[in-house]
Amino acid sequence: MFDKVLILRRGEAATRVARTCRRLGVESIVVAPKDEQASRHIEAADRSIEVDFDEAHAIPTEQLPAILEQAGADAAHLGYQGQPEMFELASAAEKADVAVVGTDLDVLGALADQATIRAAADRAQVRTLHERQDASRPREVGVMVAADSHGATVAIVEYD
Repeated sequence: MFDKVLILRRGEAATRVARTCRRLGVESIVVAPKDEQASRHIEAADRSIEVDFDEAHAIPTEQLPAILEQAGADAAHLGYQGQPEMFELASAAEKADVAVVGTDLDVLGALADQATIRAAADRAQVRTLHERQDASRPREVGVMVAADSHGATVAIVEYD
């Protein structure tokens, strides 16, 4: 079991992870922007660390080693952000010798690449929307939308 878990996201999921840590007797540490000190996830956690988020409200990967060191955490919960970001954060955490709570790094790596996901879906015979042989070359599609006098959509026409 871990002694301290750093929770790298905010919101409802972070709040639930912090509450679960408390029930298990594990210290939870959450990240928070400098201008946000009264959020539910901060209240649910044992302590918080102020972090400079980027414009997409994500933690820049290069900041993670310093944040992990400041927290003194032996595990990190990455949250549920986009797959490429999760893979980068998980890789940085593992390089800092911090366990990652959640999805295995190999799985995150596979999920970070759309071509790998499509190939896995093809092997599993999963039907995909707009199946194409070459997923790296997107198909351009024209769309025309017609609306009535009240603005409600009456027709959507898709053409190549």
